[in-house]
Amino acid sequence: MIIQKNNLITENNNLKNENNYLKIQNQNLQKNSGFNFELFGEKLSNLPYAKNNIIKNSFKEGDIKVWEKINNGNDYNANERNFYDLYIPYPATKRKKEFNRIILFIHGGAWIQGNKESLDLFCRTYTSQGFITATMGYTLLNGAYEEYNIYRIIDEITAAIQSIKDKLIEEEGFEGEKLELAIGGGSAGGHLSLLYAYGYAKHSPIPIKFWINMCGPIDLQEEYFLRLKDYNNENTLENIDYDSIEKAKIENKVIIPKENGDLLVALINIFLGRTFNEDFSEMFDYKNMEINKESEKYKELFGLVNYSFPINFIDVNTLPTICIYGGKDDIVGVSAYSYLKKKFDDSKNNNIVLVYSRYAPHNPISFDTQNGIDTAREMNFQILNFSEIYFTSNQDT
Repeated sequence: MIIQKNNLITENNNLKNENNYLKIQNQNLQKNSGFNFELFGEKLSNLPYAKNNIIKNSFKEGDIKVWEKINNGNDYNANERNFYDLYIPYPATKRKKEFNRIILFIHGGAWIQGNKESLDLFCRTYTSQGFITATMGYTLLNGAYEEYNIYRIIDEITAAIQSIKDKLIEEEGFEGEKLELAIGGGSAGGHLSLLYAYGYAKHSPIPIKFWINMCGPIDLQEEYFLRLKDYNNENTLENIDYDSIEKAKIENKVIIPKENGDLLVALINIFLGRTFNEDFSEMFDYKNMEINKESEKYKELFGLVNYSFPINFIDVNTLPTICIYGGKDDIVGVSAYSYLKKKFDDSKNNNIVLVYSRYAPHNPISFDTQNGIDTAREMNFQILNFSEIYFTSNQDT
Protein backbone atom coordinates (compact mmCIF):
# COMPACT_ATOMS: atom_id res chain seq x y z
CA MET A 1 0.00 0.00 0.00
CA ILE A 2 2.84 2.37 0.91
CA ILE A 3 4.62 1.56 -2.35
CA GLN A 4 1.42 2.19 -4.34
CA LYS A 5 0.90 5.52 -2.53
CA ASN A 6 4.48 6.55 -3.26
CA ASN A 7 4.01 5.61 -6.90
CA LEU A 8 0.89 7.75 -7.10
CA ILE A 9 2.70 10.68 -5.50
CA THR A 10 5.59 10.29 -7.93
CA GLU A 11 3.21 10.04 -10.89
CA ASN A 12 1.31 13.12 -9.71
CA ASN A 13 4.54 15.10 -9.36
CA ASN A 14 5.60 14.01 -12.85
CA LEU A 15 2.28 15.21 -14.25
CA LYS A 16 2.68 18.54 -12.45
CA ASN A 17 6.18 18.94 -13.83
CA GLU A 18 5.00 18.04 -17.32
CA ASN A 19 2.10 20.49 -17.06
CA ASN A 20 4.40 23.27 -15.90
CA TYR A 21 6.78 22.45 -18.75
CA LEU A 22 3.92 22.67 -21.28
CA LYS A 23 2.80 25.98 -19.81
CA ILE A 24 6.30 27.39 -20.13
CA GLN A 25 6.58 26.07 -23.69
CA ASN A 26 3.24 27.64 -24.61
CA GLN A 27 4.27 30.96 -23.06
CA ASN A 28 7.53 30.88 -24.99
CA LEU A 29 5.66 29.97 -28.16
CA GLN A 30 3.32 32.94 -27.75
CA LYS A 31 6.17 35.28 -26.84
CA ASN A 32 8.46 34.27 -29.68
CA SER A 33 6.04 33.63 -32.50
CA GLY A 34 2.73 35.23 -31.57
CA PHE A 35 1.16 31.78 -31.91
CA ASN A 36 -1.52 30.71 -29.46
CA PHE A 37 -3.53 27.47 -29.29
CA GLU A 38 -7.14 27.68 -28.13
CA LEU A 39 -10.12 25.33 -28.27
CA PHE A 40 -11.67 27.25 -31.17
CA GLY A 41 -8.58 26.99 -33.37
CA GLU A 42 -5.32 28.83 -33.82
CA LYS A 43 -4.59 32.46 -33.04
CA LEU A 44 -1.74 34.43 -34.58
CA SER A 45 -1.11 37.51 -32.45
CA ASN A 46 0.30 40.93 -33.27
CA LEU A 47 0.96 40.50 -36.97
CA PRO A 48 2.23 43.71 -38.63
CA TYR A 49 0.20 44.91 -41.58
CA ALA A 50 2.37 47.83 -42.68
CA LYS A 51 4.49 46.81 -45.65
CA ASN A 52 8.11 47.90 -45.20
CA ASN A 53 6.90 49.96 -42.21
CA ILE A 54 4.81 52.15 -44.51
CA ILE A 55 1.05 52.57 -44.80
CA LYS A 56 0.38 53.37 -48.42
CA ASN A 57 -1.79 56.40 -49.09
CA SER A 58 -4.04 54.78 -51.66
CA PHE A 59 -5.76 58.07 -52.50
CA LYS A 60 -2.74 60.20 -53.26
CA GLU A 61 -3.62 60.12 -56.93
CA GLY A 62 -6.72 61.93 -55.78
CA ASP A 63 -10.25 60.69 -56.23
CA ILE A 64 -10.97 62.63 -53.04
CA LYS A 65 -9.32 66.02 -52.88
CA VAL A 66 -9.14 66.24 -49.07
CA TRP A 67 -5.96 64.21 -49.09
CA GLU A 68 -3.73 66.89 -50.55
CA LYS A 69 -4.96 69.34 -47.90
CA ILE A 70 -4.35 66.98 -44.99
CA ASN A 71 -1.00 65.34 -45.69
CA ASN A 72 -0.16 66.31 -49.27
CA GLY A 73 -0.94 62.79 -50.41
CA ASN A 74 2.14 61.29 -48.73
CA ASP A 75 2.38 57.73 -47.45
CA TYR A 76 2.29 57.20 -43.67
CA ASN A 77 4.96 55.89 -41.33
CA ALA A 78 3.89 52.79 -39.38
CA ASN A 79 3.45 52.87 -35.61
CA GLU A 80 2.80 50.36 -32.80
CA ARG A 81 -0.93 50.38 -33.55
CA ASN A 82 -0.49 48.84 -37.01
CA PHE A 83 -0.93 45.19 -36.02
CA TYR A 84 -3.71 42.63 -36.21
CA ASP A 85 -4.64 39.26 -34.71
CA LEU A 86 -5.71 36.40 -36.97
CA TYR A 87 -7.88 33.47 -35.87
CA ILE A 88 -8.11 30.26 -37.92
CA PRO A 89 -10.65 27.47 -37.17
CA TYR A 90 -9.11 24.07 -36.49
CA PRO A 91 -10.92 22.34 -39.39
CA ALA A 92 -9.46 24.97 -41.73
CA THR A 93 -5.94 23.80 -40.95
CA LYS A 94 -6.86 20.42 -42.47
CA ARG A 95 -9.32 21.41 -45.23
CA LYS A 96 -8.11 24.79 -46.42
CA LYS A 97 -9.89 24.68 -49.76
CA GLU A 98 -13.23 24.65 -47.97
CA PHE A 99 -12.59 27.72 -45.79
CA ASN A 100 -12.64 31.16 -47.33
CA ARG A 101 -15.09 33.29 -45.32
CA ILE A 102 -13.48 36.02 -43.22
CA ILE A 103 -14.89 38.47 -40.68
CA LEU A 104 -12.76 41.49 -39.75
CA PHE A 105 -13.73 43.28 -36.53
CA ILE A 106 -12.72 46.90 -35.79
CA HIS A 107 -12.71 48.08 -32.17
CA GLY A 108 -14.42 51.15 -30.76
CA GLY A 109 -13.33 53.74 -28.23
CA ALA A 110 -14.47 57.11 -29.61
CA TRP A 111 -11.57 57.00 -32.12
CA ILE A 112 -9.16 58.02 -29.32
CA GLN A 113 -8.80 54.84 -27.25
CA GLY A 114 -9.44 51.10 -27.28
CA ASN A 115 -7.52 48.13 -28.65
CA LYS A 116 -7.96 45.10 -30.88
CA GLU A 117 -7.86 42.71 -27.92
CA SER A 118 -11.29 43.96 -26.79
CA LEU A 119 -12.84 42.01 -29.68
CA ASP A 120 -11.13 38.72 -28.85
CA LEU A 121 -14.44 37.18 -27.69
CA PHE A 122 -16.16 38.11 -30.97
CA CYS A 123 -13.31 36.58 -32.94
CA ARG A 124 -13.26 33.37 -30.91
CA THR A 125 -17.05 33.09 -31.15
CA TYR A 126 -17.16 33.26 -34.93
CA THR A 127 -13.99 31.26 -35.42
CA SER A 128 -15.66 28.45 -33.47
CA GLN A 129 -18.51 28.68 -36.00
CA GLY A 130 -16.18 28.16 -38.93
CA PHE A 131 -15.11 31.67 -39.96
CA ILE A 132 -11.57 32.94 -40.28
CA THR A 133 -11.65 36.08 -38.15
CA ALA A 134 -9.36 39.01 -37.43
CA THR A 135 -9.23 42.12 -35.28
CA MET A 136 -7.00 45.08 -36.10
CA GLY A 137 -5.50 48.08 -34.38
CA TYR A 138 -5.45 51.52 -35.97
CA THR A 139 -3.92 54.92 -35.32
CA LEU A 140 -5.87 56.65 -32.57
CA LEU A 141 -6.93 60.25 -33.13
CA ASN A 142 -5.77 61.44 -29.71
CA GLY A 143 -2.66 63.40 -30.65
CA ALA A 144 -0.30 60.72 -29.37
CA TYR A 145 0.69 59.66 -32.89
CA GLU A 146 2.18 61.52 -35.82
CA GLU A 147 0.26 61.76 -39.08
CA TYR A 148 -3.13 60.94 -37.57
CA ASN A 149 -6.48 61.56 -39.25
CA ILE A 150 -9.64 59.63 -40.08
CA TYR A 151 -8.57 59.04 -43.67
CA ARG A 152 -5.33 57.41 -42.60
CA ILE A 153 -7.44 54.78 -40.83
CA ILE A 154 -9.14 53.98 -44.15
CA ASP A 155 -5.73 53.19 -45.61
CA GLU A 156 -4.84 51.15 -42.53
CA ILE A 157 -7.94 49.01 -43.05
CA THR A 158 -6.88 48.41 -46.65
CA ALA A 159 -3.36 47.50 -45.50
CA ALA A 160 -4.70 45.11 -42.86
CA ILE A 161 -6.96 43.34 -45.36
CA GLN A 162 -4.06 43.03 -47.81
CA SER A 163 -1.85 41.56 -45.09
CA ILE A 164 -4.57 39.09 -44.07
CA LYS A 165 -4.90 38.01 -47.69
CA ASP A 166 -1.13 37.62 -48.15
CA LYS A 167 -0.82 35.68 -44.90
CA LEU A 168 -3.62 33.27 -45.74
CA ILE A 169 -2.36 32.62 -49.27
CA GLU A 170 1.42 32.68 -48.97
CA GLU A 171 1.94 31.18 -45.52
CA GLU A 172 -1.26 29.32 -44.63
CA GLY A 173 -2.08 27.83 -48.03
CA PHE A 174 -5.61 29.15 -48.56
CA GLU A 175 -7.00 29.80 -52.05
CA GLY A 176 -6.86 33.55 -52.59
CA GLU A 177 -9.36 33.88 -55.41
CA LYS A 178 -12.09 32.39 -53.21
CA LEU A 179 -11.60 34.60 -50.15
CA GLU A 180 -14.60 36.75 -49.13
CA LEU A 181 -14.95 39.27 -46.34
CA ALA A 182 -17.47 40.73 -43.93
CA ILE A 183 -16.41 43.73 -41.89
CA GLY A 184 -17.88 45.05 -38.65
CA GLY A 185 -17.35 46.83 -35.38
CA GLY A 186 -18.92 48.64 -32.46
CA SER A 187 -19.32 52.36 -31.76
CA ALA A 188 -16.37 54.10 -33.45
CA GLY A 189 -15.53 50.71 -34.96
CA GLY A 190 -19.07 50.53 -36.30
CA HIS A 191 -18.59 53.93 -37.92
CA LEU A 192 -15.27 52.87 -39.45
CA SER A 193 -16.66 49.61 -40.80
CA LEU A 194 -19.61 51.44 -42.40
CA LEU A 195 -17.40 54.19 -43.75
CA TYR A 196 -14.98 51.75 -45.34
CA ALA A 197 -17.69 49.47 -46.67
CA TYR A 198 -19.93 52.22 -48.05
CA GLY A 199 -17.32 54.63 -49.34
CA TYR A 200 -14.06 52.80 -49.94
CA ALA A 201 -14.79 49.11 -50.48
CA LYS A 202 -13.36 49.34 -53.99
CA HIS A 203 -9.93 49.57 -52.35
CA SER A 204 -10.42 46.29 -50.44
CA PRO A 205 -8.01 43.52 -51.56
CA ILE A 206 -10.70 40.97 -50.59
CA PRO A 207 -14.29 41.43 -51.86
CA ILE A 208 -16.60 42.65 -49.09
CA LYS A 209 -20.02 40.99 -49.04
CA PHE A 210 -21.75 42.59 -46.03
CA TRP A 211 -21.13 44.69 -42.91
CA ILE A 212 -22.01 44.63 -39.24
CA ASN A 213 -22.67 47.95 -37.50
CA MET A 214 -23.01 47.85 -33.71
CA CYS A 215 -24.20 51.25 -32.46
CA GLY A 216 -21.97 53.21 -34.83
CA PRO A 217 -22.56 56.90 -35.63
CA ILE A 218 -23.34 57.62 -39.28
CA ASP A 219 -22.64 61.36 -39.37
CA LEU A 220 -21.24 64.01 -37.02
CA GLN A 221 -24.06 66.51 -37.41
CA GLU A 222 -26.18 67.11 -34.31
CA GLU A 223 -29.50 65.87 -35.69
CA TYR A 224 -28.01 62.39 -36.07
CA PHE A 225 -27.39 62.22 -32.31
CA LEU A 226 -30.96 62.54 -31.03
CA ARG A 227 -31.34 60.90 -27.62
CA LEU A 228 -34.22 59.98 -25.39
CA LYS A 229 -35.31 62.78 -23.10
CA ASP A 230 -36.07 60.29 -20.32
CA TYR A 231 -34.47 56.87 -19.94
CA ASN A 232 -37.21 55.25 -17.83
CA ASN A 233 -38.17 51.90 -19.32
CA GLU A 234 -41.71 53.00 -20.09
CA ASN A 235 -40.33 55.86 -22.19
CA THR A 236 -38.10 53.78 -24.43
CA LEU A 237 -39.24 53.53 -28.04
CA GLU A 238 -40.75 50.34 -29.40
CA ASN A 239 -39.22 51.07 -32.80
CA ILE A 240 -36.49 53.41 -34.03
CA ASP A 241 -37.37 53.64 -37.69
CA TYR A 242 -37.78 57.08 -39.28
CA ASP A 243 -41.52 57.42 -38.63
CA SER A 244 -41.09 56.42 -34.98
CA ILE A 245 -38.35 58.99 -34.44
CA GLU A 246 -40.40 61.72 -36.14
CA LYS A 247 -43.36 60.84 -33.91
CA ALA A 248 -41.07 60.92 -30.86
CA LYS A 249 -39.91 64.42 -31.87
CA ILE A 250 -43.52 65.67 -31.93
CA GLU A 251 -44.16 64.06 -28.55
CA ASN A 252 -41.00 65.68 -27.16
CA LYS A 253 -39.49 62.32 -26.23
CA VAL A 254 -36.14 62.91 -27.95
CA ILE A 255 -33.68 65.79 -27.71
CA ILE A 256 -30.39 67.05 -29.08
CA PRO A 257 -28.20 67.49 -25.98
CA LYS A 258 -26.75 71.00 -25.77
CA GLU A 259 -23.31 69.66 -24.91
CA ASN A 260 -23.23 67.72 -28.15
CA GLY A 261 -22.33 70.74 -30.30
CA ASP A 262 -18.88 71.34 -28.86
CA LEU A 263 -18.22 67.59 -28.90
CA LEU A 264 -18.94 67.45 -32.62
CA VAL A 265 -16.66 70.40 -33.33
CA ALA A 266 -13.94 68.57 -31.39
CA LEU A 267 -14.56 65.43 -33.45
CA ILE A 268 -14.32 67.38 -36.69
CA ASN A 269 -10.94 68.68 -35.54
CA ILE A 270 -9.50 65.29 -34.59
CA PHE A 271 -10.88 63.63 -37.71
CA LEU A 272 -8.66 66.01 -39.67
CA GLY A 273 -5.56 65.51 -37.53
CA ARG A 274 -5.98 68.74 -35.58
CA THR A 275 -6.11 69.31 -31.82
CA PHE A 276 -9.45 69.16 -30.01
CA ASN A 277 -9.67 72.89 -29.39
CA GLU A 278 -8.12 74.31 -32.55
CA ASP A 279 -10.16 77.29 -33.89
CA PHE A 280 -12.87 76.39 -31.38
CA SER A 281 -13.94 79.93 -30.54
CA GLU A 282 -14.63 80.63 -34.21
CA MET A 283 -16.60 77.44 -34.82
CA PHE A 284 -18.60 77.18 -31.60
CA ASP A 285 -20.82 79.78 -29.94
CA TYR A 286 -20.46 79.15 -26.21
CA LYS A 287 -23.06 81.78 -25.32
CA ASN A 288 -25.81 79.89 -27.11
CA MET A 289 -24.07 76.51 -26.86
CA GLU A 290 -24.33 75.78 -30.56
CA ILE A 291 -22.15 75.33 -33.63
CA ASN A 292 -21.53 78.49 -35.65
CA LYS A 293 -22.34 76.99 -39.03
CA GLU A 294 -21.77 80.33 -40.77
CA SER A 295 -18.14 80.33 -39.69
CA GLU A 296 -15.77 80.18 -42.66
CA LYS A 297 -13.50 77.85 -40.72
CA TYR A 298 -16.39 75.51 -39.94
CA LYS A 299 -17.47 75.47 -43.58
CA GLU A 300 -13.92 74.71 -44.69
CA LEU A 301 -13.38 71.87 -42.23
CA PHE A 302 -16.85 70.43 -42.68
CA GLY A 303 -16.17 70.21 -46.40
CA LEU A 304 -12.99 68.23 -45.69
CA VAL A 305 -14.56 65.91 -43.13
CA ASN A 306 -17.72 65.28 -45.13
CA TYR A 307 -16.12 62.26 -46.83
CA SER A 308 -15.96 60.52 -43.45
CA PHE A 309 -19.75 60.29 -43.02
CA PRO A 310 -21.06 56.83 -44.01
CA ILE A 311 -24.55 58.13 -44.76
CA ASN A 312 -23.22 60.18 -47.70
CA PHE A 313 -22.25 57.07 -49.68
CA ILE A 314 -25.49 55.07 -49.64
CA ASP A 315 -27.15 54.32 -52.97
CA VAL A 316 -29.06 51.50 -54.64
CA ASN A 317 -25.86 49.43 -54.93
CA THR A 318 -24.86 49.66 -51.26
CA LEU A 319 -24.37 46.11 -50.04
CA PRO A 320 -26.21 44.52 -47.08
CA THR A 321 -25.91 45.89 -43.55
CA ILE A 322 -26.78 44.45 -40.14
CA CYS A 323 -27.38 47.21 -37.57
CA ILE A 324 -27.50 46.68 -33.80
CA TYR A 325 -28.66 49.63 -31.65
CA GLY A 326 -29.78 50.13 -28.05
CA GLY A 327 -32.89 52.10 -27.11
CA LYS A 328 -31.21 53.74 -24.10
CA ASP A 329 -27.98 54.67 -25.88
CA ASP A 330 -26.90 58.05 -24.48
CA ILE A 331 -23.76 58.31 -26.63
CA VAL A 332 -24.84 57.76 -30.24
CA GLY A 333 -28.56 58.04 -29.53
CA VAL A 334 -31.64 56.38 -30.95
CA SER A 335 -31.92 58.27 -34.23
CA ALA A 336 -28.85 56.99 -36.13
CA TYR A 337 -30.56 53.89 -37.48
CA SER A 338 -33.68 55.82 -38.52
CA TYR A 339 -31.69 58.12 -40.82
CA LEU A 340 -29.65 55.22 -42.14
CA LYS A 341 -32.79 53.23 -42.95
CA LYS A 342 -34.46 56.25 -44.59
CA LYS A 343 -31.43 56.75 -46.83
CA PHE A 344 -31.64 53.08 -47.84
CA ASP A 345 -35.37 53.45 -48.52
CA ASP A 346 -34.88 56.64 -50.53
CA SER A 347 -32.24 54.81 -52.58
CA LYS A 348 -34.65 51.93 -53.28
CA ASN A 349 -32.35 49.61 -51.37
CA ASN A 350 -33.79 47.15 -48.85
CA ASN A 351 -30.54 45.43 -47.86
CA ILE A 352 -30.58 46.55 -44.23
CA VAL A 353 -31.67 44.69 -41.08
CA LEU A 354 -32.09 46.06 -37.55
CA VAL A 355 -31.41 44.16 -34.35
CA TYR A 356 -32.94 46.45 -31.72
CA SER A 357 -32.25 46.13 -27.99
CA ARG A 358 -34.95 48.38 -26.55
CA TYR A 359 -33.60 48.63 -23.01
CA ALA A 360 -29.88 48.58 -23.74
CA PRO A 361 -27.34 51.42 -23.44
CA HIS A 362 -24.46 52.04 -25.85
CA ASN A 363 -23.54 48.35 -25.66
CA PRO A 364 -26.69 46.84 -27.19
CA ILE A 365 -25.76 43.23 -26.40
CA SER A 366 -25.04 43.89 -22.73
CA PHE A 367 -26.19 40.74 -20.94
CA ASP A 368 -27.35 42.59 -17.84
CA THR A 369 -30.10 44.43 -19.73
CA GLN A 370 -33.67 43.21 -20.12
CA ASN A 371 -33.29 41.75 -23.58
CA GLY A 372 -29.49 41.75 -23.94
CA ILE A 373 -29.12 37.98 -24.33
CA ASP A 374 -31.97 37.89 -26.86
CA THR A 375 -30.24 40.67 -28.79
CA ALA A 376 -26.96 38.76 -28.83
CA ARG A 377 -28.76 35.67 -30.15
CA GLU A 378 -30.56 37.70 -32.80
CA MET A 379 -27.28 39.35 -33.86
CA ASN A 380 -25.63 35.94 -34.14
CA PHE A 381 -28.56 34.62 -36.17
CA GLN A 382 -28.43 37.58 -38.57
CA ILE A 383 -24.67 37.27 -39.10
CA LEU A 384 -25.01 33.56 -39.86
CA ASN A 385 -28.03 34.24 -42.05
CA PHE A 386 -26.24 36.98 -44.00
CA SER A 387 -23.21 34.73 -44.45
CA GLU A 388 -25.37 32.05 -46.04
CA ILE A 389 -27.10 34.55 -48.31
CA TYR A 390 -24.29 36.89 -49.34
CA PHE A 391 -21.11 34.84 -49.18
CA THR A 392 -21.06 33.18 -52.57
CA SER A 393 -18.66 30.31 -51.89
CA ASN A 394 -19.57 26.96 -50.42
CA GLN A 395 -18.14 25.94 -47.09
CA ASP A 396 -18.41 22.58 -45.41
CA THR A 397 -17.41 22.89 -41.78
